[in-house]
Amino acid sequence: MRKIINNLFVVLLMACAVVGCKEEVDYGDHDRTSVVTLSKSAVNIGWEGGSSAEITVTVPRFGWKAEYDAHWLSVTPDTTNLVGSTQVTLLVMENTSEEPREAVVTFLSGNVEQKLNVKQVGYGQIASDVNHPDGNANKWMFEVLKERYLWNTLLEDAYPDYACNYNNFLANTLIPLKGNELDGGRIDGARYLYSTVSRVPASATRSGEQTRAGVSTLYPSFGIATIGLVSVDEDLVYLRVTSINPESPAERAEIQRGEYIGEINGEEITRVNVNAMCNKLLYPNGGSIQLTMMRSSEFQGEFYFSEDRKVNLSTANIGNNPVVAYSILEHVGKKVGYVAYNSFVSGVTSNPTAYDLELQNVFDEFVAEGIDELVVDLRYNNGGLVSSCQKLCSMIAPSDKLGEVAFTLRHNEQLEATLPESQKQVKLLTSYAESNVNMSRVYFIVSDQSASASEMVIVGMEGLGVDVTVVGLTTEGKNVGMEVITKYVDGYNYEFSPVTFQIFNAKDESNYSTGIRADYEVDEWGDLRSDGWKPLGDPEEVMLNMALNLITGNTTRSFVEVSPAPQIQNRFERLKYNDPKALRGALLTSEVEQE
Repeated sequence: MRKIINNLFVVLLMACAVVGCKEEVDYGDHDRTSVVTLSKSAVNIGWEGGSSAEITVTVPRFGWKAEYDAHWLSVTPDTTNLVGSTQVTLLVMENTSEEPREAVVTFLSGNVEQKLNVKQVGYGQIASDVNHPDGNANKWMFEVLKERYLWNTLLEDAYPDYACNYNNFLANTLIPLKGNELDGGRIDGARYLYSTVSRVPASATRSGEQTRAGVSTLYPSFGIATIGLVSVDEDLVYLRVTSINPESPAERAEIQRGEYIGEINGEEITRVNVNAMCNKLLYPNGGSIQLTMMRSSEFQGEFYFSEDRKVNLSTANIGNNPVVAYSILEHVGKKVGYVAYNSFVSGVTSNPTAYDLELQNVFDEFVAEGIDELVVDLRYNNGGLVSSCQKLCSMIAPSDKLGEVAFTLRHNEQLEATLPESQKQVKLLTSYAESNVNMSRVYFIVSDQSASASEMVIVGMEGLGVDVTVVGLTTEGKNVGMEVITKYVDGYNYEFSPVTFQIFNAKDESNYSTGIRADYEVDEWGDLRSDGWKPLGDPEEVMLNMALNLITGNTTRSFVEVSPAPQIQNRFERLKYNDPKALRGALLTSEVEQE
């Protein structure tokens, strides 16, 4: 059936193409009236030779031709006998004068004409379309970049195009630069940036938005904390539950880590609607939802999904506590403290330090019980506040290191000369002495989702001389951080997070831009069975189990591949997923605590 539909779509597409590009029809000399529609009435082009702009010319009856008399301008094509829409490129020669120059291009069809105003800016000037609705916001972002961007000297010869949507401006401006490769990475060869911008209407109040960097609201939640994506065919996507908030609707409904969601409110999840579906699941505005849970199974070497049950959930105002699991495990005569920590977020609007205190309470319990070893699970943690990272490090590190500098944050040359040392150094906090577990050895569980502040903790412990063992997969490799800057522009509140500093540990090391490689590689995604995953904190959970075995076994470093569970033959693809409302690893200099 899908093949038939696809064939029908091709036929319709070909038919539309024929209609849109048919030859001129002669309606007779008695009626030479046509219509000329231009996608823009004016364009603003840069001073450099080879700069260009594009418009679309649409005529319904006759072909058209372009007339102009500027020697420095060319129009391609400048004439056509075809009707419908045609993409036209306007190309300019270099303007060697500091004065702008202008031309008018007249498009004629039948006895009707339409004029296009073309302006080329003077030598060294910036081309901008002042009428573009996002132009002022883009100009503001560029001014911030020139002052605070870590590689701001690369912008000296940049000529940004302000006439674009605000959410395209950073990519258009920063990706072409050479030398700022630490700002982002690549997925399937395509470059992405860590520097981000978001906006909401000034009058909007959305329960799911963060009102202050690193502080979340007690928004309505179903209690599913994190998810992974699995593509089961070329269109369908299933959501796999990776962690659940304690005492949440999802936990009370007995949804288990590792289960799959195939439909939301009876609608299939596809590559097209997956982002909207994830938002509906993770950031509801209230109300209820119905989930179709899928069960995976193996039969004669093939892997299948089938519907298991329907689950109805209603929201509760619980927020998203990053401490999703912790325990003290008795393991071969040793007490092992375990904590799964999903985000470096300090608290909620009504209590900005609530989550930091929750984490501190866990470590207070570890101190009271006298743990011998520590396992910190950061597999789903893509970063957050420097201050929360600072507090976690202060509770882990050897007690004699408290008060010492654990990290240095290095900015561009201008900022380095003006910022106080308190904003460039991150010291371990002596105020956390009573919550400090005084570890000389720590085990970290990580994955390719572990980034930024998660990696900062690991390299920070190494820089302080702690014996660090990493279990899991190679991390993201984000050794830079962002500062969040907010501004009201033309009816919107913008939250702009450009990369402004690079992170160095106490040994002056920052060499993990390609990720922190696990000492012992374990991939939980090797097991796609619905019941293949144990709860976080369960001693039999595959990644924690490896850490526990290393605690009492041979901890000699070796990069070994471990088969943690039966490898099921499958044809399924795990998709990369970035939480669109998470901090995305943003690190904020303004949040460093001082004593």
